[in-house]
Amino acid sequence: MFCLNYARFELRIPGAWLAIAALVPLLAIGLAATNSQHHLIWSSSRLTEIGEHVATTMEY
Repeated sequence: MFCLNYARFELRIPGAWLAIAALVPLLAIGLAATNSQHHLIWSSSRLTEIGEHVATTMEY
């Protein structure tokens, strides 16, 4: 929606379509936030040192 607005594209999108478009990202955020209860996104995560940097390693 930001892209359409930024390009000044004059198309009116109904609120129902916006709600449907927002559903998948909201479900993904909800699943990621509650992953410790169900492990549907990844089975484990840990911090790994790579040289002087720290990265998160996920196991699926």
